[in-house]
Amino acid sequence: MEIYQIILMGIGAITLIWLVVKTIKGVFWLLGKGLESCFREKYPYDFEINLGWVIQEMKSHGYRQAAMMDAGSDNPGVIMINSESSIEMEVRLHAPLLTDKGYSIIVANHNNNTAVVMQDSASDENKRLLSKYLE
Repeated sequence: MEIYQIILMGIGAITLIWLVVKTIKGVFWLLGKGLESCFREKYPYDFEINLGWVIQEMKSHGYRQAAMMDAGSDNPGVIMINSESSIEMEVRLHAPLLTDKGYSIIVANHNNNTAVVMQDSASDENKRLLSKYLE
């Protein structure tokens, strides 16, 4: 057997292994996205877990939860209302299915058309940002 035949067989074997690994990863990726979609349909209100710290922070500033929006979608959320100052806020979880970037939380003020976007974590920085925005 000649050296170039051995090299070509090695390249073929490496290519075959690479294709098998990519195929398996693709199948698991599709299964994962499908399962996530099914869970969203079965448990449409589980997004409140991710928004819990924002809702609690807003309740401590005098807001109350008024309504749910788009449960089970990529952008579910809640409406928070402050009765004393007549301010209506929209809190949304931006959680698209087909992304690897993670989730983000959007808090929008309907009265003055402003919004703040935060990563989905209850870090001190996010809590300070939200508290400053609510004042």
